[in-house]
Amino acid sequence: MGVMAALGGHYFGSVPVSPIAERAMKLTVVIHEAEEGGFWAEVPSIPGCATQGDSFEELLSNLYEAVEGCLSVDVQQIPMSDSDR
Repeated sequence: MGVMAALGGHYFGSVPVSPIAERAMKLTVVIHEAEEGGFWAEVPSIPGCATQGDSFEELLSNLYEAVEGCLSVDVQQIPMSDSDR
């Protein structure tokens, strides 16, 4: 995990997206302390990508899942003819 810097109840840092270091993509994550307890986080570079957790460890686990879901793409087989490139 990257270095986290606290600033007024918010934490900024980078989290590797893949647990396999040589394939890891690093994304900036903004972590907030939730008013009702626990944490919530957002990934500014992926619009709408946010998650929460009751503990910091749960939040990190949920972050991997949220980023994977936000970046997943459904691939559809499209038939190609001989003239298609």
